Amino acid sequence: VALDKALSATLAEMPDYSHRFLPFDFHALCGKLAFRNLPQLVRECLDDLERVSFFATAAPAFNRPQPSKQSGVFRVNCVDCLDRTNVAQSVLAFRVLLWQLRALSLMTTE
Repeated sequence: VALDKALSATLAEMPDYSHRFLPFDFHALCGKLAFRNLPQLVRECLDDLERVSFFATAAPAFNRPQPSKQSGVFRVNCVDCLDRTNVAQSVLAFRVLLWQLRALSLMTTE
């Protein structure tokens, strides 16, 4: 928790810093394979995921006449475990994949 506060304070002092630091205690919330708590991470990132969006070219065959632009990236890092990093990154990527499939009319429900 002290590291989270120190990093947040340091980032807040940087001029024109457009990144957001979101501390998420994966071990506390999802330890012992309690992955049912992962939707909390998605909910905390949802506004940022929607703002960043995703890149897609125009695809008239899929009823998508206009391209869309992606305006950023997500970086996920667990300080001590690559497996947890990969799980968190995968759950966010899956959410975006669902949006992409819907944008291409390949999926109608979430």
